[in-house]
Amino acid sequence: MTIPVTGVSELVLEVDDLRAAERFYSGVLGLPVVERWAERKAIWVMAGDRTRIGLWRPQVGIAGGRGGEHVHFALQVADDAFDAAVARLRDAGLDPYVQDRRRDSRSVYVDDPDGNCVELWTKDVADYLPHFDREAARWDASYDARTTRGHWQRARLEAAVRLVGDGPGSLLEVGVGSGRLLARLAERGWDVAGVDAAPRMLELARGRAPGVRLEAARAEELPFEDESFDAVVAVGVLEYGDLEAALRELARVLRPGGRAVVGVRNSAAPTVVWSSRVMHPLARRVKRVAPFGRRLPSSTRRAPSLPELSRLLERVGLHVERVENVGSAVLPDPLDRLPFAHGAARLAEASPGLRTFFGTQRLILAHNDLQEAR
Repeated sequence: MTIPVTGVSELVLEVDDLRAAERFYSGVLGLPVVERWAERKAIWVMAGDRTRIGLWRPQVGIAGGRGGEHVHFALQVADDAFDAAVARLRDAGLDPYVQDRRRDSRSVYVDDPDGNCVELWTKDVADYLPHFDREAARWDASYDARTTRGHWQRARLEAAVRLVGDGPGSLLEVGVGSGRLLARLAERGWDVAGVDAAPRMLELARGRAPGVRLEAARAEELPFEDESFDAVVAVGVLEYGDLEAALRELARVLRPGGRAVVGVRNSAAPTVVWSSRVMHPLARRVKRVAPFGRRLPSSTRRAPSLPELSRLLERVGLHVERVENVGSAVLPDPLDRLPFAHGAARLAEASPGLRTFFGTQRLILAHNDLQEAR
């Protein structure tokens, strides 16, 4: 019997200078950072969509010796082959250490003849890859589709363009995605730059906005000096990370008197309530037992209420001027995929009252007050 290994899912390296290692692996090689473990002084980057590389400061792990158990590599095996793999190791006279503590996977550790730690792991590490890296082309194409999703994406983009207004000036978009909004803002006279955590999205954005400064970066760690921009835009990205940390970064790089446009899901919209509280939790439970269809974003956080978001903006020195709900969706998931759902959404969008109630996207225009923020 052989163990059905499908590839190398994880590799851990010790590094002396974590910042230098990140600059090389992420900045030079372009591997996206998918996790940060501050308490262990470690980060994880993705090589393609099947291998996760850990960069760790030297330390002693639970196995003792140089670095301990964390200095190892993991081979991916299917969950239904795991028990047989453990039995195979034991039949070979080895003493495997089985770990079932991980919520959604199982792993077993064993040493090779030279003392190298080898793990067999059932986890599909593609789950660590940012959702929008996996779905870049599909997400971009959805903007043009006559669907409810396509409708609210287009409505959100147009609202953001309207709230930002015309240039000139320097503008940063955080979470550029495929570059559709950034290209529109460049047409309005802005000197634009952008960041995104998903390298595949950046590839699409570079094709749509050639010559524009685009960098791989997270909203919580912007690679720009203080007060670098006259305007900042972050739409559809803030709910995928640390909201307050990202808003602080937006405020930090914004010049005194500058404007900020931020957009998040409208937590009060009926279809958002249904998806976040009922549909998505139910789908995740079912998919853990019987995987089917596309993966759901695993890192989306609860959409903040308007009072919560307003308080956070004030806390970082951004003062709310205007709030708009756009991107109406009338029918809940999965009924929003029916042919007539798109037409119902457009009808609701045409009515200011219905748009306020059914709008799934909340956009806020705020300014950086010269006296209070600095």
